[in-house]
Amino acid sequence: MEDIPSVYTAKHDEQRVLVCMGEIPRQLVGETRVPVPAGCGKAARYDTGYKRNGTCVIFMFSAPLRGRGRAEAAERRTRPGWAGQIKKLITVDFPHAEKIVPVMDNLNIHTIGSLYAAFPP
Repeated sequence: MEDIPSVYTAKHDEQRVLVCMGEIPRQLVGETRVPVPAGCGKAARYDTGYKRNGTCVIFMFSAPLRGRGRAEAAERRTRPGWAGQIKKLITVDFPHAEKIVPVMDNLNIHTIGSLYAAFPP
């Protein structure tokens, strides 16, 4: 693991990509009543009641030094799901990068074991 201050203060290098990543769970909700549209001098109005349509997790990736980002929703947060996102990061987002430096939290799915479980060694 690299030291975080040295990661953020490193000079921009085209072959070395800094990628910040994270996941956020979200509840999917729907309206139970038709919203009242905005009128002349009045704001749109929504009812506080809602219908619960389940949950999802949003995987977020940002390359701040390149001005790029990607977000993708999935039904659940799983080890194979995270490993698939890392594969997409390597093969689709930055296929020509020599090194990708991930900055992430210490969530239990953010391990090398997740990659070994999803892909052959």
